[in-house]
Parts: sequence; C-alpha cells; structure tokens
Amino acid sequence: MNYKLLTKFLIIGMLAGWALTSFPAQAADPSLKKTESELQDIQKKIQEARQKQENARRQEVGVLRQMDSINQRIRVQEKQLSTLQNTLQKNETQTTILQNELEKTHHQLNLHQLYLALRVRSIYLAHRLSPMRQLLSAPNYTDHIRDIQYQRILAYSDARSLGNVRREASQISRQKFEISELIRYQKIQKNEIDSSKKLYQNEKQQKTSLLTRIRNDKATYDKTVRELQASARRLENLLAELRAKQIQFPEGYAGGDFAQLKGKLAWPVNSGKVIYTPGKHKILGDQVEIYSHGIGIKSPSGADVYSVHEGMIRYAGWLEGSGNTVIIDHGQQYMTLYMHLSSIAVSKGNLIQRKQRIGSVGDTGSLEGPQLEFQIRKGTSAQDPMDWLARR
Repeated sequence: MNYKLLTKFLIIGMLAGWALTSFPAQAADPSLKKTESELQDIQKKIQEARQKQENARRQEVGVLRQMDSINQRIRVQEKQLSTLQNTLQKNETQTTILQNELEKTHHQLNLHQLYLALRVRSIYLAHRLSPMRQLLSAPNYTDHIRDIQYQRILAYSDARSLGNVRREASQISRQKFEISELIRYQKIQKNEIDSSKKLYQNEKQQKTSLLTRIRNDKATYDKTVRELQASARRLENLLAELRAKQIQFPEGYAGGDFAQLKGKLAWPVNSGKVIYTPGKHKILGDQVEIYSHGIGIKSPSGADVYSVHEGMIRYAGWLEGSGNTVIIDHGQQYMTLYMHLSSIAVSKGNLIQRKQRIGSVGDTGSLEGPQLEFQIRKGTSAQDPMDWLARR
C-alpha cells in the first residue's frame, strides 16, 4: 500500500470538508439577517407614517366642505337620473308610435296584396279567351278599343299597387329595425338608470353617515360648531369689505328709497315655509345651536330665487358655510343676501330688476337640506326680513 498517496487523499478530504462547513456559515451570518430585519421594520414604519399622513390630510377637510361635496354629487346623480328617465320615456313613446305605424303599414300591405291577388285571378280568367275571340265577342270595334284602354288603366293601377307593396314591405323592414334598435337602447338605458340609482343611494348613505357622525361623535360635533362659527365670521368680514368699497350707481338707476319699502318687499321665492327667524335656532335634530341674522325658507331644490328689489350685484359666488351666495346692494347702505343656492344666474356688477331671477334654491353650505337663507342688512345692522317682506 502506498501510504504517501493515502495521506494525500486524507489531507485533500479534510480540506474539502473544512471548505464545505466554512462557506455556509459565512452565508448565514446573523448580522446580515439582523440588518435585513431592521430594513423591513424601517420600511414598515415609513408606510405607517405615510398612511397616518394620508389620514390626517383627509381629516383636515372640513365637515361642511365634506357635506357640500356629497350634496353636489347627489345633485349630479339626481340630474343624471332624471335625464336618463326622461330619455327612456321619450324612447318608449317613440317605440309605441313606430309600433302603431308598423300596424298601419301591415294593414295597407294586406289590402294591396289582396287587391293584387284578385287582379291576378281576373287577368287569368281574361286570358283564357284568345285575342281573336275577345275581338269577336265585343259588340263593336269601338267597345273593343274601350276595353283595351280599360285594360291599360288596370295595368297602370296594378303596377302602382305592386310598387306600393314593395315600398310598404321595405318600410316594414325599416320600422322593425328601428323598433329593435330602440328596444335595445332602452335596455342599455335601464341598466344605466340602475347604476345611477345605486350611486345615488350610496351618496345618500354617505350623507346620512356624516350627519350621524356629527350628532354622535363629540370631536366631529365640536369641529362642525367651530366651522359654523368661522363661516359666520367670514360672512361678516366680506360684508365689511363691501361696505368699505363705495360704489357709484349708474345714471338712471331707479331703485328709489329702500327705506320706504318696509313691509312691501317682494318675496325671494314664490312659495316656501319659513323654518326659522333671526336669532338662535337648532339644527341637526337639536344637536347644534347656531345664530342667524336672517330667515330660513324651506323650498324645493331648484325653485327659482328672485331679487326682492332693484340693485347691483356686489358678490356672486361660493362662500364656505353659506354655499353659493348672492349679495345685492340697493343703495343707502341696504344690502340683501341670498344663501345656500344650488346655482347662480347673475354676475358681480350686474344691475338687476325687481323680481329678476338670480339663482335656484339649493343646499350648498346647509346641513338641513334645500332652503334659502335670506338676510337684509343696513350698514352693520341686521334687519328682520319678516318686517320688510310683504304679507302673503
């Protein structure tokens, strides 16, 4: 036995075993595992911080602004739903008209087909006689010529009836196609209506949830109260700015003496119930008490809002807490305010007439649904509108 060769093999085997046991130990270094775990923890904390930042950003949105956003989406869904339903109704009416026309066309086609069937039979019987026998059977040559002319007239009438049949058959085909297309479109519209209704109900549910949160969550309740107080201050600041900027009414302005109109002013809406007067009143099921300088008139959403008297538009736009707002200057330090409008039909600087439409009733900035808040100011003093409006 070669001991030297055996010794070499043993040494090589020991070195190989040492290598195999050493390298895995280095790959599984505990410090590397620790570093990787720390990195994962850092990434998790970064993600949590980002989530908290996103939640905080969402919570920064005011309660009133959230409600306005929901109300706006609800109005969009209501308008879309109304449009879809009106279009569907028109299409159903058009389908009924086409179906009635189709029945009439079928009736006319049947009459013409019956006429042609009778004519075919008549022609068949007439052609059983040879032309010579027809000539000999005629009382005289004049009657034979008259018969030939009569046959020509019948042939012309037959050709016209045949054309009617072809035209009516084509019309029936077209009417059937139009009816099928309308019915197909109606199915699409009904699906869109169902989707719109679901979105509408979802928005209504979000509004209900937000109102419930205001009533039941103290933090949200306190925040809502603060926002209402802040919106009242913003309105007063705006009025102060408008008073500080003197305006010159154009020559020919016939506003008259506003002070003489007490008890004679036209109402800003044609119908509606006064739900509160100047002073403190409670909203949200008596959960929140706010102070108002004007009156609240409960009226259907979309109802027209009119100027109570001639004047100039000093402000027409969005005011947080008051929603879409129009302020009219009537001269002599008198101003009238119209708030919570769904839409505005005038612009700043416009001269308007008494009973001119300036917008529509809405619920922007309102927590109590569609209503118009109407105020009258003289300088820094708020007037009771009930003393100024004419009795109904």
